[in-house]
Amino acid sequence: MRRTFVIADIHGCFKTLKALVEDQLQPTNEDQFIFLGDYIDRGPDSKSVINYLIYIKETFKNSVFLRGNHEQMFLDAQLSIPAYDRWFYNGGREVLNSYGLKNQNAVPYHVQEFITNTFYYFQDERYIFVHAGLNHLAEIPLKDYNSMMWIRDYEVNARLTGGRIIIHGHTPTALTTIEEQIRNATVDLHICLDNGCVFKGQREGLGNLLALEIQSNTLYVQQNIDF
Repeated sequence: MRRTFVIADIHGCFKTLKALVEDQLQPTNEDQFIFLGDYIDRGPDSKSVINYLIYIKETFKNSVFLRGNHEQMFLDAQLSIPAYDRWFYNGGREVLNSYGLKNQNAVPYHVQEFITNTFYYFQDERYIFVHAGLNHLAEIPLKDYNSMMWIRDYEVNARLTGGRIIIHGHTPTALTTIEEQIRNATVDLHICLDNGCVFKGQREGLGNLLALEIQSNTLYVQQNIDF
């Protein structure tokens, strides 16, 4: 039976991602991955993360790659100097370091292509997958793409979601809270899977990369091993 693994907010932590996928998940070609964005910035090896995700995209054909606010900042950085500065000081510096570059213009084309081809959201009969969440005050929440990448502290409207559970990242959340959200998801209709992997040792209760297998409701926890 095909399994579906949902992973959020990698932020350049390649060793941790690889350990989670290969040591814990051990996927078969039938399995599916849904990545919730924020692949790059802040962590030490965005280059290897992107290359590994491209490998996953080519190997696990049904996988889905969503866009986080950090991917959007990467794209926006090409449009103006203020946008470039914003990206650079919010983790872009580490991206350039991982490629051994001094400016974004020399980032390989396949990186640009991968990030440009990410989606804002994905849904099935039971879930809506998105990086940050949905703005339920918008006339059409599934067309408010900016909120999908940036929103925090929103209330889920079951009528607007069709009773689906929203699974998202973006907001670093303590592991015990995430486990509680998984238990209560059929009532509260949301799960945040961002345990702040890149913030290991900086904030209490954070520092792991998570994968939720949605068919069995199994949570896999991989401690950050990048630093």
